[in-house]
Amino acid sequence: MKMDRTKCNNIISNVVCPVETEQVVNKLQRTKFSVFIDETSDICNKKWMTFFVRYIDPETLNILVKLMNIDAKDCSATKLFNAFRNDLWTLQIPFTNIIALSCDNASVMTEKHLSFQSKLKEMCKHLQTFPCPCHSAALAAHAACTKIPSYCEEFMKRISSYINKSPKRTAIFHEFSNYFVDESRKILKLADTRWLSRYTCIKRLLQLWDAIKSYLEKMVIKDKTKSGENLLFMMYDIKMKAYFLFQKYILKFFNAFNVFFQATETRIHMLHMKSANFLMQICQNFIKQEYLKDITTNINFAQKEIHKDINDIVVGEECEEYLNNVVTEVDTVTSIRQNCLQFYETAAQEIRKRLPITNIFLKRLEVFAPSTALFDNNRETSFHHIIYVAKSLGDFDEECLKKEWLTLSTDFTANEKESIKIKF
Repeated sequence: MKMDRTKCNNIISNVVCPVETEQVVNKLQRTKFSVFIDETSDICNKKWMTFFVRYIDPETLNILVKLMNIDAKDCSATKLFNAFRNDLWTLQIPFTNIIALSCDNASVMTEKHLSFQSKLKEMCKHLQTFPCPCHSAALAAHAACTKIPSYCEEFMKRISSYINKSPKRTAIFHEFSNYFVDESRKILKLADTRWLSRYTCIKRLLQLWDAIKSYLEKMVIKDKTKSGENLLFMMYDIKMKAYFLFQKYILKFFNAFNVFFQATETRIHMLHMKSANFLMQICQNFIKQEYLKDITTNINFAQKEIHKDINDIVVGEECEEYLNNVVTEVDTVTSIRQNCLQFYETAAQEIRKRLPITNIFLKRLEVFAPSTALFDNNRETSFHHIIYVAKSLGDFDEECLKKEWLTLSTDFTANEKESIKIKF
């Protein structure tokens, strides 16, 4: 089948979309679902509130994710909620079917007293709310990076603009890149809205470090530009490369956590465990062993008595080697390590504040991991966690749940259990 763009667009908009929407609405009217909401704008700068609904199809038992849009001309909490409520009323979808809300950390969405979240809780008695873990991790990384001297970020932004915005400079730099790393590579631009970009930019910058330095030395002699001289002067500061090497080491943990929860499969039952492990990964770098057991409580990460010796703080193998071989002044090394320590303190504090380290509901969800759900022999004990989750969500038949849980492991063969365990 072939058709022009106009006809194809009309078929999608006027035929496929209404039918698909009607099918989704019919299922949401009788199925519990969770919602992820974000605000955006289209190519015409028209504001929309976009939300995904995630539910289990009652007929096929497949997990489905559907996209819906609501016009949101006014972005205040009240107007956003009213637009959302009116659309649900129009579609005759009961609020009691909403069991969970996930959103970004904007105040209009998560403010304690007047926000979309607080208003939705008034309508949904058993609503569970979770901030986006990827966004939360990105905010923690951003806050921690402010403890690194600002000239590092300034250099990343300026060197990218200096080279990439001039076709002549770009062509010359490609020759240097080919000579030093055997291939032409572009300097990446740091984007604050792209959560994983900082690590990638720093990694590329360090790969091209010698090429950039030699390139700037030639350009300063040839063109005598003030901007080039300033950038070369910044590269002569031996501390800057140490900070980049440290960030390359530590931001890898943030990216790994972020990428893990951008997967398409269901991983919410692992959120509590992964958040706690993430905090532990950060704290092991600067906190003494005997204090690590208390990191999920109200321990003050800035307390000096819980810190390792300044020379024992882990800054990564590459950074450690650089400090030992290149940075010879003791005061300079101490200054670098102190800033890395402040990074760790802020990162640990932000992770504990933003991620669900102490969330009991998510902790109980771990019972749905295949290792427990399919292989646990003490079904009566593990069922207490099931009951806690069911009561938190509301409107579940406890007797049916218990019967299903006690017989669940017998519904699969040994090979099927192992296959599910490996997959998840």
